[in-house]
Amino acid sequence: MSSAQIQYSEYAPCEELRPYVECYWSGIAHPPESTGATAHRVVPDGCIDIVFQFKGHPEEESFWRPRSIESSMVVGTMSRPLIVTAPGEIQFLGVRFKPGKAHGFFRVAAGELTDFTVPLDDIWGRIGTNLVSRLAEQHSLRHMIVRLEEELLKRLRSMNTEDPYLQPIIRFILDRRGAVSVESLSTMAGISRQHMARKFDHYVGISPKLFCRVMRFQNMMKNVRSLGSVDWASAALDLGYYDQAHMISDFKEFSGLTPSSFLARR
Repeated sequence: MSSAQIQYSEYAPCEELRPYVECYWSGIAHPPESTGATAHRVVPDGCIDIVFQFKGHPEEESFWRPRSIESSMVVGTMSRPLIVTAPGEIQFLGVRFKPGKAHGFFRVAAGELTDFTVPLDDIWGRIGTNLVSRLAEQHSLRHMIVRLEEELLKRLRSMNTEDPYLQPIIRFILDRRGAVSVESLSTMAGISRQHMARKFDHYVGISPKLFCRVMRFQNMMKNVRSLGSVDWASAALDLGYYDQAHMISDFKEFSGLTPSSFLARR
């Protein structure tokens, strides 16, 4: 999550959680005076997040005074862009799980969460309610993350064994930046496409083909962000697309914008 109106930062998890948690992140919305609200575009990244939204004034990055937590949500894996509107001075604290790694913490099939935001209480029950109360009592971002990690570690230590097939497949896709066919994945894993699709629905939330497309899109986003100007035809071939039209089609599907429009908004 990042925009000119949202101050965004990421924080590394403890060593025990690093195989599962990509990062903790914070966001502070600074709406323009003309509108009093910020609208932020969130694009698919293959991950599941927990997001806490609360009112309060951060006197500095490490010293927050939350007045009240407005919501605590699990944001499922996304297949399309999401526009988040934040009224007034709103703060966010989030946990971003690595692809395929959130399932053990929720014990809900990832496919049931895809493109949905679900109240944390609906999944964790009273534990979620108690966690929100503990977070609201903290006066620094560091202490909020400590409380959050305590709950994640409890769940990690009671987790069942992970699927032996899935993570090598995900690692291969990430290493290839999404430029890989489903047929080659099935051959590498030694399982049928249908079996692999069921695993992805259960643990990741989207199909293997869509996950590859999202990872390739994420790689494209990194390239677009790092360059002042882009030769779109060359970029399409370098990123593993058939042609420029194919790349632009994916960019519009996952961001809601053309690449040129995205660059103009940076």
